[in-house]
Amino acid sequence: MQAFVKHNIKKLINLIVIAIILLGLYIGIKYVFIFLAPFLIATVISAVNEPIILFIEKKTNLNRKISTVITLTLCICSIATLAISILFKIYAELIKLQSNLPNYITSISYLISSYYSRINALYNNLPLSVQENFKDNVLVLLPKLEEVITIVASSIITSISSLPKLGIFITVVLLSSYFISSDKDNIRNFLYRQIPRNSQKNFYKAKNGAVSSIFGYFRAQLIIMAVTFVISTLGFVIINTEYAVIMGLLTAIADGIPLLGSGIVMVPWIILNFITGNVRIALGLLSVYLFAIIVRQIIEPKIVSSQTGLHPLVALISMYLGLMIFGVLGLFLGPITMILLKNLHSSGIITIWKDSQ
Repeated sequence: MQAFVKHNIKKLINLIVIAIILLGLYIGIKYVFIFLAPFLIATVISAVNEPIILFIEKKTNLNRKISTVITLTLCICSIATLAISILFKIYAELIKLQSNLPNYITSISYLISSYYSRINALYNNLPLSVQENFKDNVLVLLPKLEEVITIVASSIITSISSLPKLGIFITVVLLSSYFISSDKDNIRNFLYRQIPRNSQKNFYKAKNGAVSSIFGYFRAQLIIMAVTFVISTLGFVIINTEYAVIMGLLTAIADGIPLLGSGIVMVPWIILNFITGNVRIALGLLSVYLFAIIVRQIIEPKIVSSQTGLHPLVALISMYLGLMIFGVLGLFLGPITMILLKNLHSSGIITIWKDSQ
């Protein structure tokens, strides 16, 4: 009897701990994350830069602060160079698009007028009652369309007006990254001193596993996006479509958004080419799209599992729950939460499921 009570009390304590962790994560993500975001990003940047800082310290005998400045400068220059290269390529293709725009407008105008003539002929053959209903529906839709345009315009204005805040955000991220990297040992020792000595071993184990898995999750997403970009861009070049790099980049970015995927870019593009009579291009795009999907389905489970240790089904469930609780951001936060729980279980801090009989 005593063993039974002890066993169930242990289970109850585990459930309470899990509930507190989940509640803390919910409150933290929902209400605190926005305030801590620049410092969390700075922590990630510092962790990524750490091997480079150590390498510079070892090879040059410079102190940590100077090594951190050099590393951050190299990091910023590398990102800026990559961004400028991509922007130049996009600019070149936009110039190309601008020169071809009159031809596209002419083709679209001809297509619209052709369809308008057919629809108009069909409309005139409809009964008068149906025509009146159609007019009434159009009159209802026009204010809605105006409302949508107003919302989009105000969103653009809001985005432009928030640019100064973005500048402050980036500045805070960079400064925080410098301070975290340069004083890493002092910050780490201070945080570790706050953990009870008898829990430190399990905490280190959970922390190392969680950091490795979370980095692995994002690394897996970047690898899959890179594969999609290469396949899409090469496919677009082979079938001789214009703006191959831009469309390849858009397809890869869309592919990285869970529940949307590359289809949000590819399907409308394929349909548009079928409608405009570019059957060869449409079939080529369809082939590229299907090939990219097949490759993704083959590599995704292996990459995600190898990088995070999460089963693909568990990752899918956590993404869905994250979406329901936190919205779009939850598509990323759900798997991260599951990774944290998994590592807390593996380290022995809490027991969530049975590993063996």
